[in-house]
Amino acid sequence: MKISTAGGTPSVLAQQAHEGRISPDGKLVAAHKAEQGGEKLALFSMDDGSLVRILPGDANGGFQWNLYRVPVDGSPRTQLSHFTATDSIFLTAIHPDGRLAFSRGTVENDAVLLTITPR
Repeated sequence: MKISTAGGTPSVLAQQAHEGRISPDGKLVAAHKAEQGGEKLALFSMDDGSLVRILPGDANGGFQWNLYRVPVDGSPRTQLSHFTATDSIFLTAIHPDGRLAFSRGTVENDAVLLTITPR
């Protein structure tokens, strides 16, 4: 969804896309997009939501464990970090000057079975 900071009616920026991040110059949104039975990393225009490009490779193929620089011109991605598969990247933010902030950690999941006894 896209809405002006001054208010107004929200509009859909891109269909079947999630986890979007705005480019430092504010012109593009990179987001996961359902494509060909999987997820791809796609670029959308902030102006009209049009699809600019689908980047090569699988959006989930290693992106969750490490940071990559993915050029918008389609040239090969560059791995920026070398974390292990036991760590995950949860949130990222890019400052317009190029600095990057992110959170990294592990996910713990528990399955709990409760039995409720009527009184």
